[in-house]
Amino acid sequence: MIQLISFFIFWYLFGGILPALYIGKRKGLDLRVEGSGNPGARNAGRVLGKSMFFVVLLLDATKGALPIIVSRALGFSPAIVLLMLFAAVLGHCFPLFHRFRGGKGAASLLGGMIVFQPLVLLLILIFSGLLYSWIRQKTKAALLGLSAIIPAIFIGYGQWAGIVAFCLFALVIYTHRSYFINEQGRQSV
Repeated sequence: MIQLISFFIFWYLFGGILPALYIGKRKGLDLRVEGSGNPGARNAGRVLGKSMFFVVLLLDATKGALPIIVSRALGFSPAIVLLMLFAAVLGHCFPLFHRFRGGKGAASLLGGMIVFQPLVLLLILIFSGLLYSWIRQKTKAALLGLSAIIPAIFIGYGQWAGIVAFCLFALVIYTHRSYFINEQGRQSV
């Protein structure tokens, strides 16, 4: 149990490394006050240019992939492997060393899912496409499309892995809550 707690803390701290902040600082900018104020790939692209979007996206996705690769190599169960991904995404969203103001976690979650089970990514894309045809909002459809991980993981890997998948989805939806609620507290259209 001590080993699992230690790994969870390690991946949480690892997830708290925010490439967008460090790249921005090298260019003399703080992405927490530039653009949307979010230290993630989308804001990096907006403020630093399209190439930086891809660089930050790749680095953030790698933060999700590495806990999966290492945890599998150590022989952890699928639920524990996903729990280590949750730690990294949690660290990305609420980094200890950046006053708990991090990114939104979507790239790290997708990077982890690509390595954990590439077919889940296909389900996410299909479900997102179906949702987009109904609601006509790309970001909302993509976020809600992430819910495909819950039944896919639950059916493929069991109850505990499904619970962790639900927690991953809930975390990313929580960090993107502004896409669903506008300033007055009403649902956005």
